[in-house]
Amino acid sequence: MPHFPKFQNRLLAQLPAGEMAALLPYLEPIELPLGFRIVLAAQKIDYVYFLESGLGSIVTVSPRGQKAEAGMFGWEGFAPTPPAVGFGQSLHEVVIQSPGHGHRIELQSLWNLTKRCPFLANQLSRSSHNLATQVSYTALSNGVHKINVRLARWLLMCQDRLGGNEIVITHDLSRSCLPSGVQV
Repeated sequence: MPHFPKFQNRLLAQLPAGEMAALLPYLEPIELPLGFRIVLAAQKIDYVYFLESGLGSIVTVSPRGQKAEAGMFGWEGFAPTPPAVGFGQSLHEVVIQSPGHGHRIELQSLWNLTKRCPFLANQLSRSSHNLATQVSYTALSNGVHKINVRLARWLLMCQDRLGGNEIVITHDLSRSCLPSGVQV
């Protein structure tokens, strides 16, 4: 039986051995510093990222350049998510809001692998659905909850993905990542 690295990323860690063996040669380890832009809104997607640590933010950008965090991801998923359903362009900006590391894979390589790795394809779809669910509940919370509840929710979501009580974020990122109405 082949020996594979232990992944913290839940999606990668769950892959069966055969699919892991197919995927591993295409995974590139990468450091993800604070503010690293995975993709800009309306940009072609070159790579898909699987975080091992750190925190990524999915940011919606208006035509006038206004920004609001729509969702977040960490060790539980991947980004950008449009490739899971066959799209190669991002409608959102994806940025690292707490530094970490992970792996990335070229988009075309991922698409080629999903044709012969059904478990991977299924996990990408499920993870995309989970993120869409998170985004819908974030919108609901932003519409119905007071600022203290929205902030508590955001802090707990960060803590879940970071596994600790320290959130490393700069003032510049906080403008687009904190729940609407929170000022720093």
